Amino acid sequence: MSASEPAPTAHPPGIPAWRILLRLLGPFIALATFARWAASGYNRGWTKNRIEVVKQDEITEIEYIEWVDVFIPGIELLALGVGAGLLLFAVTFVPRRKNQPKET
Repeated sequence: MSASEPAPTAHPPGIPAWRILLRLLGPFIALATFARWAASGYNRGWTKNRIEVVKQDEITEIEYIEWVDVFIPGIELLALGVGAGLLLFAVTFVPRRKNQPKET
């Protein structure tokens, strides 16, 4: 190749880097979401930001409810996180659009 010839502009064969990144990131997001949900106690209901704890007064022995602020992810956050991870993974398999030659 001489100095006057332009460099080839063809895309190298193989998988583009962004597809590899998304193929790794998608399952990671899905697994991390599941791990967080599972570590919080497998809550099959909606997300909670506080729970009730039944306590007993030491002197009168009357039971009362005390609300404790705690975040417990629910099934909707699990579905959202796993769905987002799988969507990122699936996007990498959509074929690229072929360039159409312009008609003049």
